[in-house]
Amino acid sequence: SLEITKLTGSKDDKYRDFELEKYIPGVKESLLYWADEVAALYDSITMYNPKVRKIGAFSTLTIVEQQLRRLAKKPNDLPKRLTEFSQGTSSVFQYLANFIQDINNNNLALDKIYIIQDESSIPDKSNLFAKSASSISRFFISFGQQAYSVDNTNPEHLQVWINRPRQNIEIIQKMVDETFTPNTGIEVDVSLMPDPNKLVLANAAGKAPDVAISVHYVLPHDLAIRGALQDLREFEDFKEVASRFSPGLFVPAMIEDKVYALPETMNFWVLFYRSDILQAMNIPVPDTLEEVKLSLPELQRRGMNFYYPTAATGAFKPFFGTLPLIYQHGGSFYAENVGRTTLNSEASLAGVKELTDLFTIYNMPYDVPNFYQSFRDGTLPMGVSDYFTYNLLINAAPEIANSWNIGPFPGIAGSEGEVERWTTGGGESCIIFNDSLKKQEAWEYLKWWTSKEAQVEFGHTLQATYGKEYMWNTANLEAFKELPWDKEHKETIMKQQEWLVEAPRVPGTYMLERELSNAYNSIILDGVSLRKAIDLAVKRSNRETNRKLEEFGYLKDGKMIRPYPVPTIFSLEGEGIK
Repeated sequence: SLEITKLTGSKDDKYRDFELEKYIPGVKESLLYWADEVAALYDSITMYNPKVRKIGAFSTLTIVEQQLRRLAKKPNDLPKRLTEFSQGTSSVFQYLANFIQDINNNNLALDKIYIIQDESSIPDKSNLFAKSASSISRFFISFGQQAYSVDNTNPEHLQVWINRPRQNIEIIQKMVDETFTPNTGIEVDVSLMPDPNKLVLANAAGKAPDVAISVHYVLPHDLAIRGALQDLREFEDFKEVASRFSPGLFVPAMIEDKVYALPETMNFWVLFYRSDILQAMNIPVPDTLEEVKLSLPELQRRGMNFYYPTAATGAFKPFFGTLPLIYQHGGSFYAENVGRTTLNSEASLAGVKELTDLFTIYNMPYDVPNFYQSFRDGTLPMGVSDYFTYNLLINAAPEIANSWNIGPFPGIAGSEGEVERWTTGGGESCIIFNDSLKKQEAWEYLKWWTSKEAQVEFGHTLQATYGKEYMWNTANLEAFKELPWDKEHKETIMKQQEWLVEAPRVPGTYMLERELSNAYNSIILDGVSLRKAIDLAVKRSNRETNRKLEEFGYLKDGKMIRPYPVPTIFSLEGEGIK
């Protein structure tokens, strides 16, 4: 496929014919050879069940064989039929990739093993009435009290709500019963969180838990500014506990000099690249954004491109796509105190211009429905993505298992030569409610749960119990080093975490995020000038920020009553957290 696009270019031309055999000898023979190989593989499988003419699980091989033979009939038409060969959801490549994944996931399951002396000892199969009785029994049980329900708890115990699937909670409850309670004497009821968005209502009704685990990292600010959460800095050993995490993860959970959440998980944004494709094209792995730009002409000449994460988010562009280049250029969203946004400062404008130029000048794809799929088929052999893409490629792309790698975020070279690689990385957080009567016990639970020992045990148990795809992205940096991940990949991720910083959450931040997204779309899609788009975003953001500051008592009649300091990654330096 690479050789064909190198010869014919990236754009299809139905009025242009190529004598492909002259430039790439042996094309037809290669297609027929691969078809024969696939047919031989299918025949070798049928010998295990000769009574069956067709095996449904391996029908993909028949489709691949027939498609390869059709392509071999007219090899010179291959440049116009790459969607059948190597690109697209109905290509030979995609059929084989899905086949490998399905076969790897098609495990043998055994319910029971009988050791017998003769066949008469084998129990009879369940009849229709026995199966029906079992189903009816399960149906009526579903109306009773469910395990891990918030209504099925002991009020004398510490109440912990967790926003995770039931299988995760079963492991956590087992760890609590075997480790936490025997060591501390604190009894805990672990419950499935009904709806994290209703925690505000639960708190207002006096039904909030003592501890909430796995809430989105944005939620603690919304709860804390309404007085619902406990300031964790009041605990004596906060400094020791906070040193477990990247300080940038605390930024969205801070109000003034208070911290209202501990990180539980983290995200990471790194460079993904197809090492086989870059090697074939003699393209070095880029370390800076400038090097990415230098590689684009060669990629685009062959119908490929670079992926930037704003391309996968639809109309709304969250901070994880817009923040990095602004921060890497030395820009920011706010000054020392909240009031007027600094989005229109020269440094911030340079970051926004760098971001939008990637699409308006350098022709990166603006809309990518699925980077994981494009990365697999090679149309986007490089791009910046996160933990979720990493998990997919590790566990759901076996056909390129040894053909890709990750590297640090390609950033902006600073004046002193160091490459700035600032990215976001917020995941889930842990909080203690202010109305709890067991605050010290709740803090002991958070200390235990976020400890290296508990996080390593949970990460290993999760994968050992449910499969390697259950990768635990703990925010505890020491625990992360001991998770069963690829060693080199962990080292790359750990280096990138040194540049992790989340956007500050202050009254009105949601409007700034929305207006920055609108400005981005206006510049790229509508051709609006940078200054005009950003000035409009600043005006609307400032108006909403002032309204929210007045709502929460920081501003009155247009005058600042008390300043609202903007939390930064340096706000915790006084605690010795760096």
